[in-house]
Amino acid sequence: MNKKDGSHDHQNPGEKRTVSGEVKVHGGLQVFESESAIEQRKAERKDANAYKDATKGYENSSLVTFRITLVVTTLYFAVTCLIFWQSKRSADAARNSARIADATLKSSQQSFETDQRPYVVPDGVPYFTFDRKTKKPIFTNANIRLKNTGRTPAFDTFSAARFDRWDWGEKPKNVELLVAAEDRVFDHVSKTMSLYDTPAIEAIKEVVLRQDMAPGANNYFTDNFLESPLPETDFPKVVAGDTVLIFVGIARYQGFGHEYRTDFCFFYAGDQPSVWHYCSHHNAIH
Repeated sequence: MNKKDGSHDHQNPGEKRTVSGEVKVHGGLQVFESESAIEQRKAERKDANAYKDATKGYENSSLVTFRITLVVTTLYFAVTCLIFWQSKRSADAARNSARIADATLKSSQQSFETDQRPYVVPDGVPYFTFDRKTKKPIFTNANIRLKNTGRTPAFDTFSAARFDRWDWGEKPKNVELLVAAEDRVFDHVSKTMSLYDTPAIEAIKEVVLRQDMAPGANNYFTDNFLESPLPETDFPKVVAGDTVLIFVGIARYQGFGHEYRTDFCFFYAGDQPSVWHYCSHHNAIH
């Protein structure tokens, strides 16, 4: 069936017709919400705003709480540090005070002991015995007394001494050689004194050699004979100074629960028996 352009075909009911080609739709589609949907959306927005407001208040309160906690924690930490620092200062001050007090006490005790302790020293210089007939000194024998010049008794006093000679011979007379001779004699006395600490002679030391000395007492006496032979024909050598006589000793004694020691050293040469000379060293109180 033919038809002209611009005409319309009409399909009779019951007929089947196939339309081919493109279908184009122009314009917009507007959809209107129902009243119930609008009310529901408003309710949801209201709930969301209420939740947001509640959450915001909670966040604000949490922030405030955090800040307060931070401030309190910081203050607590600062106060704790201050207390620790003050406690440490107090502890350090207490320790320093204790150390100072202890040092002061020890210093006072030491000063008291130094002032009050016994001092056993030679009572003058050594002296010779004299020949009864000629009235001349016997250079082979020298004696010395020890005296307690301290303020408290000296207990268990004992000593060791040595009387020896030194000949210049052809050697030049200088101080170094004389000092070396004094050192040798002192070393010998030191070794002898060390024997008093051995158990073998402990009983002898207790019974025979120890002696107590009251303050001012000079009751300790030593009598020493010359170790090296000096015949009477050599006495003129002593007078001329070619032979030097050396007297060295060590005294030990107790006081204030301590043991003290006094070293003494003299030498003699010349024609004045009462004039002895102190050695350059080995004269000390310990």
